[in-house]
Amino acid sequence: MVASSGRSTLIAALCASAALAGCQKHASNSNPPHHALSTSTVRQESAPLSPHAEAGGIAWLADVDAAFAQARAQNKPVLLYWGAQWCVPCHELKAKLFTQRAFIEKTRRFVAVYLDGDDPGAQKWSEIFEVKGYPTLLILRPDRTELASFAGAGLDQYAAVLDRALGAAPAATDLMDALAAKPGVLSLEDCRLLAYSEYGSGGIEGYRSQDREALQRIAQRCPPGASVERTRLTAMSTLEPISREARAVLLQGRSPSARMQQALREVVRILEDAESLRATAGMPWLKELEGSGELFFDLLERCGVAKKAELYPRWLRSLDARADDPSLPSSDRLAAFLGKLKRVQGSGQQRPIAVPLATEARQRVAAALASTQSVDERSVVVDVAIKILWILGDEQRVREIYLAEIEAGTAPDPTHYMMQMATIEEGSGNLEALLRWLERGYRESKGPAMRFWRAVDYTHALIRHRPHDEAAVRKAAVMALGELEGPDRIYNKTREQLARLDRSLRQWNSSDQHAPTLAAIRNRMHGVCAQISAAEESAREACMGFLAEDNGPRVNRSARD
Repeated sequence: MVASSGRSTLIAALCASAALAGCQKHASNSNPPHHALSTSTVRQESAPLSPHAEAGGIAWLADVDAAFAQARAQNKPVLLYWGAQWCVPCHELKAKLFTQRAFIEKTRRFVAVYLDGDDPGAQKWSEIFEVKGYPTLLILRPDRTELASFAGAGLDQYAAVLDRALGAAPAATDLMDALAAKPGVLSLEDCRLLAYSEYGSGGIEGYRSQDREALQRIAQRCPPGASVERTRLTAMSTLEPISREARAVLLQGRSPSARMQQALREVVRILEDAESLRATAGMPWLKELEGSGELFFDLLERCGVAKKAELYPRWLRSLDARADDPSLPSSDRLAAFLGKLKRVQGSGQQRPIAVPLATEARQRVAAALASTQSVDERSVVVDVAIKILWILGDEQRVREIYLAEIEAGTAPDPTHYMMQMATIEEGSGNLEALLRWLERGYRESKGPAMRFWRAVDYTHALIRHRPHDEAAVRKAAVMALGELEGPDRIYNKTREQLARLDRSLRQWNSSDQHAPTLAAIRNRMHGVCAQISAAEESAREACMGFLAEDNGPRVNRSARD
């Protein structure tokens, strides 16, 4: 629960990545490999519904093979949602996008499949489709090649990418080239497609300067009725010069280039115009600006673009307006108030929060929690509420909220809150409580990937805090490896966690003092490896490499678990 320093926050913020994924970035590939197709065929009426499908909403299927078989039979693209029950941004997407009637209707033109990262076999599918970040939407042809992907984008962008896929529109770079070659004023649809396109995993800052200039020229050619699209395109084209020069200008005292000053003037124009702010809501640069606080306004003043004393108060007032806007979901209103608290607190978290503002903050938190009944929306509200309470230094109230959510049993994944409680207890030096929460989090977690992850967390904590309790470490590690028994287990996140467990155990045994225990743990892994077919080459390799003698300390292969 340690916040980043103000300066590092600014630099990270001004990097302006294309998509701020909920957990990790989606490993995108603009030309993914053609994956082998299943030979099974499934009719639409026999395709199994996902347990996550809700009546009257999106008809999510549960089986990926069945979804692609249905897609081939019906000549439809596949809409694959990759999420997780513990992922807060996933619940925000489900609460604010998947419930929209217009979006639901769009999905009926696809075969929709819901893939939870903790479902059996899900990590293998995520490796096949090269997806990691939660949440991610993939749109794929029936032959499983990728049409489009979105990870951590604004809600309006998700709907637009469906339209682009249905129209077989080209990728963003191809579309930009095509529009640049068109004469005269562009159509609203052309500008809209480009304004809501994803610009690859590297973000717009990864594009060549001529690409950014092309975006600016295209924005200028959008029709009079495309003010929203024009604003979005202009905002995209201004991100890179800010990110590349921010460190040198603010931290090293260099003079800003004319190009950077022009980019910053456009940002100021957006900040000062309510319609432009609405047009760019949800875009990464705006979220990151809110996270950078006063240092961004220091940058504006340093570059001679705007006076901080004039623009900064207006920005605070805009946050107040959003916090009191009854048309917004409670989580959005609370997030706007959180933004104001961060501004008042200042860079480096040095300024105390005045008593009246702290009282208002607690009242807003209590009201949002009391009024939010939707499971998905509540997950987001709890997340924002906790951030507010940490700014106030109210650890006791944080504990109360987490405990209430856990004991109510209504959270999508109560073990996520158990892990937060473990973090609090570790920070307070309550090591016994830390271990109890980690063990409970493992015992009550669901899904093979998450159960293994939680078991590794528990083992790692024992090694850190009870390194001499050899029996407990051995029991926990063997328990963790038991979660790997079954088909399609050692892929993607699970393989990463297995490597983490390997490193932790090797470090624990750095002086070879626990060699017999490591031998027993390794022998337990032999039983897991024996169940993996030779066809699963990567999984088998990871399994056989766990605590292998040629990669670390020698272990006694004759020992038995």
